[in-house]
Amino acid sequence: MKKLLFASFILLSGVFMTACENKTEENLEGVSCSVDEECESVVDSENTIEENDNITEKETGIDYLVLVNKQNKLPDDWESKLDLVEVQNAYDETIKIERQALEKYNELKADLAQEWVEIDLDSVYRSVEKQQQVWDEFEQEKWLEYAQKYVAVPWYSEHHTALALDIVIRKDGVLIYENEDMIAEPEIFAKIHAKLADHGFILRYLEWKDDITWYSYEPRHIRYVWDVNIAKEIMENWLTLEEYLENNNKWEELITREKYLENADKEWYWEEVKIWDNITVDYIWRLEDGTVFDTSVESVAKSSWKYYKSRDYSEWLTFDVWAWQMIKWFDNWVVWMKVWQTKTVQFWPEEWYWEYDEKLVITYPESEVWDLSQFKEWDTVYLWLWYPAKVIKVTDKDVTLDFNSELAGKNLIFDITVKSIN
Repeated sequence: MKKLLFASFILLSGVFMTACENKTEENLEGVSCSVDEECESVVDSENTIEENDNITEKETGIDYLVLVNKQNKLPDDWESKLDLVEVQNAYDETIKIERQALEKYNELKADLAQEWVEIDLDSVYRSVEKQQQVWDEFEQEKWLEYAQKYVAVPWYSEHHTALALDIVIRKDGVLIYENEDMIAEPEIFAKIHAKLADHGFILRYLEWKDDITWYSYEPRHIRYVWDVNIAKEIMENWLTLEEYLENNNKWEELITREKYLENADKEWYWEEVKIWDNITVDYIWRLEDGTVFDTSVESVAKSSWKYYKSRDYSEWLTFDVWAWQMIKWFDNWVVWMKVWQTKTVQFWPEEWYWEYDEKLVITYPESEVWDLSQFKEWDTVYLWLWYPAKVIKVTDKDVTLDFNSELAGKNLIFDITVKSIN
């Protein structure tokens, strides 16, 4: 019963989306040139990129291998570190791109022009704020179902990095920008993809790798990783960025050695959680200061004074992945986890109970609550039989109630362990 109450308490929908939009309200500016003339940057004099082949990744202040996808959130301080440059894209719209990525894109463009292949920019950088506005607009217009399928979730879009570039091509003077139309030009994109690594780029969403990236094949979506050697290793071995980072121990793996030794010979141990799977998990739900708010682990419950004798701790939380049964983002985090793997996830106030709102502290006169004697300070009461509120103050004339959740304004942390894939 406790399990079911918890599952319903954190009810929320998963989000299914495509990686890129053909055009967005906020695209990046590209550099445009025809194949029979030299490519010149249209960046103004103040933003002109100086040649500096010796610049290091450390000097830019950002990690060019940062992984942002449906499971991995953009680092909180990322946007403050970006050195953005404004350029014009294929539609003469002003867009932004990371400075080094633009420099190498210009080199790639000039290199391809030598082979009579003409590319231009569609979209690159979209701020978290802009993405949130787009998402909110869809929600307000009651197009939530559409948003969940086609609009990137704020903080989880690779376009926030300013390192992910959607390109378009021109063939016989005609601009080709739809992904389906570009897939129909394999010869052109074979030439483009062959040149990517030489300039520090990789193809981000590979064919037949959507079970890893969660995105279908997009020949136009390229990603700047800065290091040419890394780019070549990825492209020559037809790897996704996820696979490269995991192979090089840069993707945190929290499966315990004991569980590995115990179960490595069992076929089920190598299974990974996928969309629509029915899974069972253990969880520890805590605050930033370490205070445990709730848990399905009996030993943790006892040590944190959250143990309930009436609760059956052999009953873990079971749910269908991406079936709208869980809290926002929870489904994203469990996908691709292995049995007995543990992952720590943090939720910010805006992703859960929002910030503390003074407007939800309301004073009621006795005439509206019938009997003031029923209220005692710091008790939790349920007005209208269902809405919880904390009693803040009681006088002989009125009562003040706080309708904010006790978790409002607090960062919440989940330790999730996959127990089984059912």
